[in-house]
Amino acid sequence: MDTNVALTDEQAAALGGVLLGVGAIVLVVALIWYIINVIAMWRLFKKTGEPGWKSLVPVYNGIVLYGKAWEVKWFWITFLFTFLTYFANSLAQQDIAATVMSVIALATGVVGAVLLFLFNQRLAAAFGKSKGFGVGLWLLNPIFMLILAFGSSTYIGKAPNTPAQ
Repeated sequence: MDTNVALTDEQAAALGGVLLGVGAIVLVVALIWYIINVIAMWRLFKKTGEPGWKSLVPVYNGIVLYGKAWEVKWFWITFLFTFLTYFANSLAQQDIAATVMSVIALATGVVGAVLLFLFNQRLAAAFGKSKGFGVGLWLLNPIFMLILAFGSSTYIGKAPNTPAQ
């Protein structure tokens, strides 16, 4: 059974136009969302007493934010696990010991997710927010970052280190 469908030139042009239009709309919405998040990060940095421009520099903004809510070493550990997850996924896609690489990617991804969860709990506490707010930061980060940035919360500093329970 032949499932190939041939499009006429007019149909192909119309489909191309629709896809181009949808792509343009997605691009504009993504750009607007990005600008809103840049403004939110700028305000969040200002609340912590840091210059807003630091929020614009990739990687450095993470280092600064981790330093305000946790410790910088945890940024690098999280960064390492994120890189390992990406690397293992890349190797798994190339059939280089695919099963082993998939398991490694899953394990490093889980560790990275746990570290991000812990960071978001600390970030919430640094602004006097609850553990539930920390879960919100983890699951719906852009929305809860906007709430932190534009809400009435103030930066109260790092939560003291507590022993693991």
